[in-house]
Amino acid sequence: MSASDRPLMLVVGIGNPDRGDDGVGPVIVRRLRPVAFAPPSTHAFGLAETVELARNLHRLPPFLIAYLVEGEQFETGALLSPMVAKAVEDAVERILTEIPALSEAWRDHA
Repeated sequence: MSASDRPLMLVVGIGNPDRGDDGVGPVIVRRLRPVAFAPPSTHAFGLAETVELARNLHRLPPFLIAYLVEGEQFETGALLSPMVAKAVEDAVERILTEIPALSEAWRDHA
């Protein structure tokens, strides 16, 4: 399969890394970087804005999966809480495990 035949896969980490547990999305994306995903954007988009932007650019994929993590504390300058730090590991593992199945579903859909 050539690079142009591969399905486009985008992982977006939403949140503010300077607000404790709100930074969980960017932390997950940083952990996934060895997988060669694109670098993070500096735009402060939420999920709805991200989906709408993809729709307007005609880049909204046929499958959209959201991994959601509920935070506990959001103080400026705070680190991730222990519970959310554990959720980072769980989310990274699930995303890496599910990528092959998602790629197969994408190919079957095309």
